Amino acid sequence: MSDDEPEFQVNDRRSFEDFVGLGVMNSTQDAATIAFFRQRLRHAGVIEELFELFDEHLRAQGYEARGG
Repeated sequence: MSDDEPEFQVNDRRSFEDFVGLGVMNSTQDAATIAFFRQRLRHAGVIEELFELFDEHLRAQGYEARGG
């Protein structure tokens, strides 16, 4: 998902808004904020670990992340 896509999806779909835990009155982070946050995660060396933990959580729930 590109940096622009989360903001678009949250503003476009109520189901995506629910998925990320936002309500109607919450603001959505813009692409620059998302890119900055990802850069900080990479710099801290934790982004791969976070994705591994996320994949483990999905598998425990019976889901599998795939490329798309």
